[in-house]
Amino acid sequence: MPADTLSYLISNIVHNIPVELLTLAFRPRDFDTTVERRIVSEIVEGPILLDTNLVGGKKRDIYIDPSWEMQLDIETNQLGILPNSQSAFYKIPYEAREGKNISSVSGLASIQGAVYSDGYTPGASGNTATGLMSQMLGTYTFANSPSTPMITLEGANIIRVNPRSILQNLVISAYLEHDSTFTNMHPSAIFALSELVLCATKRYIGTKLVIPIDETEIVAGMEIGIIRELVNTYREEGKEYNELLIKFKGANHYDPKTLSTMIRYAI
Repeated sequence: MPADTLSYLISNIVHNIPVELLTLAFRPRDFDTTVERRIVSEIVEGPILLDTNLVGGKKRDIYIDPSWEMQLDIETNQLGILPNSQSAFYKIPYEAREGKNISSVSGLASIQGAVYSDGYTPGASGNTATGLMSQMLGTYTFANSPSTPMITLEGANIIRVNPRSILQNLVISAYLEHDSTFTNMHPSAIFALSELVLCATKRYIGTKLVIPIDETEIVAGMEIGIIRELVNTYREEGKEYNELLIKFKGANHYDPKTLSTMIRYAI
């Protein structure tokens, strides 16, 4: 991954859109800042951050410490969560989620070493070749587990495990919200993100400059005809935003660890 993903995103914009047009649309002097900072504020920290977290953030497997379990009828009621004796609720601490909020959960990451309430432990079928193969398949498909719990996000960084069949060594797959610098994003998703950010910038320009361009014939030292042509083009290209967002989602899920988890659930 590039050392600074945000710089790469901004560089891609500057190399594809005339700086005069960027200055005209983002009006940095009016905000006593730079064009780059205005792009971050209006585009990256606006629709990009919101939409990319909506379709899936950074993938992370989280080991659930039993001490994180919330007290039913006390903590859950205070948060408006209906308690259920068959479920367990866990409050994921700051450190376990890298200081980021959990945007969604996708289920179990693995049951290797998990201890179930009925005493079942994956991998207890012996050390023969057949037994070891059975352990491996059972770990990846959860086929041998007595009850595969459903993992859901019930509140701000609160997950629900229903039923509470696993007592120890529970590992879940979750998505963490990106921050505005997109730190630690997998390389497979960076190019798709840069195309999405560029499209969002063009869409912004196509929207913001409709009225101003119709009001004057001399704008930012560029011929009005050229500006009108570019803005009209950007307005059309901005319509590709939703399609590029879907492509970003696919690229983000191409992270080898994420893909491995998806394959396990598909078997």
